[in-house]
Amino acid sequence: MGLVYVPLPQDLEIMRKPFGELYEGSKLEGLPNLLRRMAGEAVICSVGDVVTSYLLKNGLLPNLAVTDGKTLRKDSGLSKAESGYVVFEVHNPPGTISDESLSVIKEISQKVNRSCRFWIMVDGEEDLLALPIIALFPSSTVTLYGQPNRGVVLVTGNAKKEEALKILERMQVARRD
Repeated sequence: MGLVYVPLPQDLEIMRKPFGELYEGSKLEGLPNLLRRMAGEAVICSVGDVVTSYLLKNGLLPNLAVTDGKTLRKDSGLSKAESGYVVFEVHNPPGTISDESLSVIKEISQKVNRSCRFWIMVDGEEDLLALPIIALFPSSTVTLYGQPNRGVVLVTGNAKKEEALKILERMQVARRD
């Protein structure tokens, strides 16, 4: 299986809070229109089955979708990529960022633009994969991920890039076989 990266406890505490702007309640209703306006200039990335489903149901096709087929450890009903996407399959154990996942995210970050469509299907858990997307993708990127039982977090451009890079650099390396 290879190397995995595990966040330090203090970084996990930082990541439990919204890493960007939280959209919940009535504010969440306006998110699709905001994203439609941004889509002409931004690369849109969604991490998580609920967020990706939300975008698709609102007629928004993310340039990168990252899903694991589960929501709160139950089947999400989103078990395959939409048509028109280049699909990557990775193994990513819960609570980690696998070397394989990081490699695929780096590869996509070099290719992604507003007309590309990529989908990463995760065997394991995708929760922490927003971090390398925020850190490595172009500054024109908008990353969305779910904040459990709250709503959707939106991170724009370089807003958290430096902080995400620092967290990635501090992660401990572990070998999983």
